[in-house]
Amino acid sequence: MKLVEKKQLDNLNRVEKYDLDDSYEGPHKYTLGLMICYLLATSQNISYLGLDAESVPESKISNNLLNLEPMKIDLLAMTMEQFMKFGLENQIRRWELDLSFQNSPIQIIGQNNGTVIEVQCPIGSSFNLIPLLVDVETATYGYHQYNPEIVEKMKAFFKLNHKSVIRALSKLERHIDIYNEFVRGMGSDEFEYPQSEEITEHGYSAKMLSMRYPLSHLGAYNYLIYLRESPEEALADLKKGLQRR
Repeated sequence: MKLVEKKQLDNLNRVEKYDLDDSYEGPHKYTLGLMICYLLATSQNISYLGLDAESVPESKISNNLLNLEPMKIDLLAMTMEQFMKFGLENQIRRWELDLSFQNSPIQIIGQNNGTVIEVQCPIGSSFNLIPLLVDVETATYGYHQYNPEIVEKMKAFFKLNHKSVIRALSKLERHIDIYNEFVRGMGSDEFEYPQSEEITEHGYSAKMLSMRYPLSHLGAYNYLIYLRESPEEALADLKKGLQRR
């Protein structure tokens, strides 16, 4: 997450623009921008006051504004699934949340897709939104489509937090054959490499890498990707940089 812009809007308000670029953008069934909207509205550290949304225009003339007041749309009573369905049915493309944070009114504006949000707040307010926004980024990693059993086993086996596991799986999934071999290995009580037809890159398999170099099972599969994507650099690093066991 990074602060993109900070400026005075008028005599009473300022604008802070953030990019929640560390949000989970891997394979999931939810629209990322709406997911961020929902997670902000339902955060325990904030008070939800209302939601306005703009739908996809029915014509080039009218923007077809939707006014979604809390008495009509109780977002806090909705699940993520219900809110996504609502967003799809109403073709929401832009949303505006009215919130209260540390006793100050704020408005957060975002898009259906994308991770950039604009925060409007009183000039005199002195709160720090960054911890809240980091929590929202982290929460997006809870909405993945990976096997929950594999996720939990990886957390225990490699001593990783939830976010790190999802990011690791997302990286492996760039190459589905490597991903599938790794997931099959995680399927047993103890990690097992394939007995035959193992994936090799430039003469190296994940098993060979883990046996010859100080790499975990996960690290070995990551290095297999490195060998595939940047073979010259990866081979050079093996020759000069990795300490042998």
